[in-house]
Amino acid sequence: MKKRFDKLPGLIVAIFRDGEQSIARGDDDLRAEDHIYVLMPEEELKNFRKFVHPESERVEKVVIAPEVIAEFRTKAADPIRDAWIADMEAQGIPGQELYDLVMKTLDDAKSGS
Repeated sequence: MKKRFDKLPGLIVAIFRDGEQSIARGDDDLRAEDHIYVLMPEEELKNFRKFVHPESERVEKVVIAPEVIAEFRTKAADPIRDAWIADMEAQGIPGQELYDLVMKTLDDAKSGS
């Protein structure tokens, strides 16, 4: 996946395929029917749309209700996060510490700190 998507303005964190979710890894192949979740700064959304759908002329911003986000986190994001942390810890990498650092950095950026 890395060679083909090294210019992607974001990080593919999850792939949903055939009703199953998985943590994206560097050697995954993406298929046309896949749904992907990408972590990126909001300002990169326009570049991302151009990358995945070059003929798209407009960028739409989607607002998701807080209760829908909470449900998504419970069903999809939390298990993916927990699996990633466990995978990192199994490799001797401080996964929880890295995750906490990323979340703190995101919170700081949102608050303007």
